[in-house]
Amino acid sequence: MIKKIFFLGYLYFFSTLIYAQTKSPILHDDGKVTFQIVAPKAKNVFLGGWDLMSYLGYTKSGAKPFKGIAMQKSDSTTFSITVGPLKPNTYQYHFVVDDVRILDPFNKKVVTGSQLPSSAFTIEDLSNGYLAQRNVAHGTLHKEVYFSNIVNKNRDLYIYTPPGYDGKKKYPVLYLLHGTGEVAHSWSSIGFANVIADNLLADQKIKPCIIVMPDGHAIERDNSGINQNNTSLFEQDFIQNILPFVENNYSCIQKKSGRAIAGLSMGGMQTSVIGFNHLNLFDYIGVFSAGLPKFTSDRADLLANPEQFNKNLKLFFIGVGSIDKVGINPTTQHRGAAEELQNLHLTLKQKGIHHTYIVLPNVDHTWFAWRPLLAEYFLPSLWQK
Repeated sequence: MIKKIFFLGYLYFFSTLIYAQTKSPILHDDGKVTFQIVAPKAKNVFLGGWDLMSYLGYTKSGAKPFKGIAMQKSDSTTFSITVGPLKPNTYQYHFVVDDVRILDPFNKKVVTGSQLPSSAFTIEDLSNGYLAQRNVAHGTLHKEVYFSNIVNKNRDLYIYTPPGYDGKKKYPVLYLLHGTGEVAHSWSSIGFANVIADNLLADQKIKPCIIVMPDGHAIERDNSGINQNNTSLFEQDFIQNILPFVENNYSCIQKKSGRAIAGLSMGGMQTSVIGFNHLNLFDYIGVFSAGLPKFTSDRADLLANPEQFNKNLKLFFIGVGSIDKVGINPTTQHRGAAEELQNLHLTLKQKGIHHTYIVLPNVDHTWFAWRPLLAEYFLPSLWQK
């Protein structure tokens, strides 16, 4: 159904828009950004996009859907709007032309995932930060395909190897899982995990490691959201196929001290399931923006023995944006990711269970949380002792 709507949207798009010499987006020196679209027959045009609208303060997780900001006609054919200033980062957006969502036709940068694609733009980081395009040694991003006997099909797998990767050495491995709206390539294409790793390695803030980014949708996502069997099937696929494939084809440390697993949102929940079901495999577990409302009941046996819990893990990391209310549901008393993780933090603290708890102020359920959680906190904490 989504594909049909998107196709009809493009039919409408071609019937209402006229190509002309224009540019969008326009990045100004003061950090402001101008968007424009030529649509002479359109009655109204909006600038939308979850992370951009969230950053600008127009919408929050847990609130009603927000169409976007109304664009104004700057002449007889062109709608435009200027927003900002924006900080250096990558932003996703789209246009809504007479209630039909479309990409920016003048922008070649498109982000794809398991949801509708978005246009994107980057305000470059000139301060040599972890997202900057720097003249440093670069690792290699491999696209692999493996056969899953769990879902009986070939599946994608993206693997980052550090600069100077040497098959004679053994490297620790981070398994990095995406969210429900993303796919296997998302942690590299929009999360920039490989860029982050290159820059942190150049600054000697992390140790050389392999980063594995699998497809967390063992069952393809549809309009109803995540299939309830997805996590169980993905766990089986991970243990039976993904981990053996990586360790048979790459030069890895094949023991728990050399393995870490982390993920965002859906991937954070999958990380919790896989990591705590297989504590013999991982010394480091990281949960980004996943509420884990059932953690205390599902893991009561682990929480009952704090001393053993602390011996089992070198790091249990929890990170979230302070205004993240994804998953809020008054009927089930689910209070959203930020509050649920705060409650988990307090429980762990009360029981004397070692963990790291990071809250990013005024950040929602977006890549503005997940990139820094990986770059500034989780990745530099791995394999330091």
